[in-house]
Amino acid sequence: MRHLERDLDELVTLTRQGLSFFGDKFGIPFPQSRYDQVFVPNLGGAMENWGCVTYGDSQLFRTPPSHNQRAVRAEFVLHEMAHMWFGDLVTMRWWDDLWLNEAFASWASNWAMAEATEFTDQWASFLALYKRTAYDMDMGPGRHPIRGEVIDVNGAMANFDAITYVKGQSVLHQLMAFIGEDAFVEGLRAYFAAHAYGNTVLDDLMSAYAGAAGQDLSSWTAAWLDRAGTDVLALDGDTIRAESSDDDAPRPHRVDIASYSVTGDVLERVAVTPALLTGDATRVDLPEGDLRLLNADDLTFAAVRPDAESLRLMLRHLGAFPEPLSRALVLGTITQLLLLAELAPRDAATAISTALHTERNPALVEPFLSVGSLVADRWAPPAESPALRSALADAALVLSRDPEHRQPALRTLAASASTEEHWSAAEEAASASADSDLAWRMAIRRAELGQRDDDALAQMLDRDPDPDAGIKRLKVLAASPDSESKEAVWRAFFVDYAVPASRETLELGAIFWRPGQGDLLAPYTHRYLEELPDLKGGMLNQGVVVRGMYPHAVGDASFLEAAEAASEDDAISQYARNQVRAQSFVLAQLNRAREL
Repeated sequence: MRHLERDLDELVTLTRQGLSFFGDKFGIPFPQSRYDQVFVPNLGGAMENWGCVTYGDSQLFRTPPSHNQRAVRAEFVLHEMAHMWFGDLVTMRWWDDLWLNEAFASWASNWAMAEATEFTDQWASFLALYKRTAYDMDMGPGRHPIRGEVIDVNGAMANFDAITYVKGQSVLHQLMAFIGEDAFVEGLRAYFAAHAYGNTVLDDLMSAYAGAAGQDLSSWTAAWLDRAGTDVLALDGDTIRAESSDDDAPRPHRVDIASYSVTGDVLERVAVTPALLTGDATRVDLPEGDLRLLNADDLTFAAVRPDAESLRLMLRHLGAFPEPLSRALVLGTITQLLLLAELAPRDAATAISTALHTERNPALVEPFLSVGSLVADRWAPPAESPALRSALADAALVLSRDPEHRQPALRTLAASASTEEHWSAAEEAASASADSDLAWRMAIRRAELGQRDDDALAQMLDRDPDPDAGIKRLKVLAASPDSESKEAVWRAFFVDYAVPASRETLELGAIFWRPGQGDLLAPYTHRYLEELPDLKGGMLNQGVVVRGMYPHAVGDASFLEAAEAASEDDAISQYARNQVRAQSFVLAQLNRAREL
């Protein structure tokens, strides 16, 4: 209860801001007399019961939350609130229009955060941290259209993924840029006014937009909602070239191209050139500039392949772009190029660590730390990873001296501590802190290095009042380089089902598959596939296990061959098969990128 009391004012403020914003923008105030929000133990995610939203109590953080944790919770609050209109007031007729619920609620929550709350740089956070998950899935064989035919419940459940949520909201963001915000809002109001308390299909919504925009959107709808895959955009001199992932023409893209002059370490945006891309080549009239940022302001959903000189300057000056959204876009471009296996992980990790020495925007600090850790730890070849993680820890150490960013910086420092200076700073901070979070993170890192202290671990567990302390102990075991510890974690996942469905679970899986423990973990890769036909629990639990325990950084060619066979096995749920396809694509590209 004290955790709720600590954050109550913030939650009430968000609720008031959201209800006011949505009521105004949608043209219909929330139509009930009260709006309740209930935090429920061991509930993964949240549920948009009309007028009484339920959340897992993991959203009541046991330690004071960081800026990113608060932003994630705000997105939860506003996502479920948007469902009061998208999903409850107006409900999809059938599951093939699932995105009418989820993509819209996701888009609306980010829109409201940026326009009506303190999280004004939310679109930069979304791009830097979350949009990558949609590219991971949509650029590989696990892709599917945002809207598709759904025959049964199994098919419906399979679409609760990053394409429906993240690509879906990105495409809506693109539609707003395509027809203009005024027409977009007018279309929404017409849609709700016409269909309140009823069921709808896609044509109902798109007709409302077409009427508001005064244009035929049928070709846009077919290109963006009924086709799968990600276009790749590249700037060739004064021509933007677009490649589609199928045999059809590239989609229409509304993009901006930002041109920068570079003088020493200073970047100055000299112009922004708008363009509407149609077909595979579109000429643009660009001013003089040293660096071109294609898809500036992130108006479309597409991978970007920069020209060689722009890429060189982006990597060198990532932290110098004056606009937060531009820095986020460069970070996103880096992850796209990794996924295309066109950028060496060492170059990506170095650019991110260097940028972190100067990044101070709270909306970007944690995404940069998170992606930097992902690249240095998972994508880098095991032989290069220790030095890259140490460089990231150096940047976190510098960042930890800034009081506003000390908490997330110390968390990253503890997770990648490599030198005596790193350990000394982390231990000093843990001793001065009233919570045990940092101590657990250091224990995980020491366990990874073969320095686990079981007596100290038992004492930490006894002292920690957090009901999730047992999961933290599992993380320590997961990092340990011995079979007994790995088996204990494996049993918790696949035998005892003792791991709740939450972000903690995804972290636990990532810790289990330590890239430097390849020989120890090799037998578990095929065991993972053997477990899939017998997974128990609901959709959310299965989804977290399938994603969290995929062998992210250690699967070899033989595993990928077996994973491809598993993705065609009807004994495995359709959702799990789709996730295996998507994760295997990322792993294959990771292995290719490690060879650069």
